[in-house]
Amino acid sequence: MRDVLRNTAYRKLFSAQVVALIGTGLLTVALGCSPSIWPAGMPASSWAAP
Repeated sequence: MRDVLRNTAYRKLFSAQVVALIGTGLLTVALGCSPSIWPAGMPASSWAAP
């Protein structure tokens, strides 16, 4: 594995894939939690900054 990561292009691609995977996981958790924190009857669009 270390020999493969010595290639700069591959290392950058691999790092980008890891970051994207972590971001996707965080988004999934955030979307799962979001309905439970919205006040009842308040649409999500009203939380947007003016």
